[in-house]
Amino acid sequence: MIVTLDEIKEYLKIDPLDTTHDNFLNRWNGICQGLVEEFCNQRFEVVSITDEITDGTGEKVLYVKNLPIVSVTSVKYTTDYVNWQDFDGEIVNDRYAIYSTRKFPKGNANFKVTYSAGWQEPPKAIKRVIIEMVAQAWSEGPGLGLLNTGNVGITAGGSTSRSFRDVLIQRHFEILKEFRIQRAI
Repeated sequence: MIVTLDEIKEYLKIDPLDTTHDNFLNRWNGICQGLVEEFCNQRFEVVSITDEITDGTGEKVLYVKNLPIVSVTSVKYTTDYVNWQDFDGEIVNDRYAIYSTRKFPKGNANFKVTYSAGWQEPPKAIKRVIIEMVAQAWSEGPGLGLLNTGNVGITAGGSTSRSFRDVLIQRHFEILKEFRIQRAI
């Protein structure tokens, strides 16, 4: 997680030694980070991805699901979906795609890529949004309806009742849109 439990407790003014609600806070920390990463189309902590299946483009570029790309360990190719071999073109990446001196043969699920992706140092604005999202869940109360359904009505800023996810995105949209990557695929 890019936001620590201690950071959340500090924001909520919860005694760091009080572990009563740690499960609730940790769960919502993961949920909120996932929502932010999904909305922004990128990872904000470095993760290792092994053998992600992707389609060959028929061009000198290959796309993966997790961005930004930190490093590429291997790119494997198949023609029969049984035998995988190392792709023999020179591989480079620019954080958003993998490039080669050779074309990646066009196909469906014909490449396996092992790589790492994410931000080395997460942006402070992103951390703040996640903390505020967890605080919103906390304000509704641990153990209440928010964990049981995505359609619990809540009120934000005097507006009409909406789903929890809708409120979170609307409330932080201006910050998050600065980090959103528009995908070409």
